[in-house]
Amino acid sequence: MKLGIDWTQNSTWRGAVWLVVGVVGIAMSWDSNNIDALLSVGAAVAGGIGVGVKD
Repeated sequence: MKLGIDWTQNSTWRGAVWLVVGVVGIAMSWDSNNIDALLSVGAAVAGGIGVGVKD
């Protein structure tokens, strides 16, 4: 199995969005902040990439 990042794939972009949202969410939760809005925006962006970008 060959590992690598292929930025031409939509799934790579969605994964990158979820990675950033997850890291920011962890940092926000350590400060006892509410991350509900962040998760909603992350889901909307990842979903928009999945639906709006042609394969």
